[in-house]
Amino acid sequence: MYEITFVWTESGQTKTQTLHPFQPTKNAGVFRVGRDPERCDWILPHPTVSGLHVEIFWQPHQQHYYLRNLRDQNPPVIDGLPLMQGEAALKVGSQIRLGQVDLTVTAIAPIMATLLLEPQFFATPMTPALTPVHTPAPSPLLAVVPVASAVYGLKCPKCHQVLAYEHVAAGCHWCGASLAAAVSVILSPT
Repeated sequence: MYEITFVWTESGQTKTQTLHPFQPTKNAGVFRVGRDPERCDWILPHPTVSGLHVEIFWQPHQQHYYLRNLRDQNPPVIDGLPLMQGEAALKVGSQIRLGQVDLTVTAIAPIMATLLLEPQFFATPMTPALTPVHTPAPSPLLAVVPVASAVYGLKCPKCHQVLAYEHVAAGCHWCGASLAAAVSVILSPT
């Protein structure tokens, strides 16, 4: 599982946007980019950006992020080449132009999923008062993540992809499996 980070300039300020495959979106599995907040997950307010300009999505089998053109009359330009139709793989350093807005892919980094473990409780056996009781100490957790800042997901029991909790009723959008028996995970960037 990977996240992708973009940098661009908007109204004289440097902006950054990081996308994760498990983030909730208006259309499962894709991030729509454009000016229209009703149809897009990532809003670029510049007037030369189309209302619905492109989609960005993660392909787990190819282990790549892709950009798909949604506007033939205002195509994105990737690394100097217009993408009239179809999709293009993104890589670190990719230069993307949507209208007159220039975006740069600055990072594509792995996200490690950490399993949530329930604390181990050990019952103290009933023994006479004079008998010393040895209670083993609970095993330490592998990682400590502050609960307030943690991002949670569900790990598909079939394909092992990690999805947002919002997909629990719909099932895994990669393989279609039910998420009723999915393991909860904490997602933390490495």
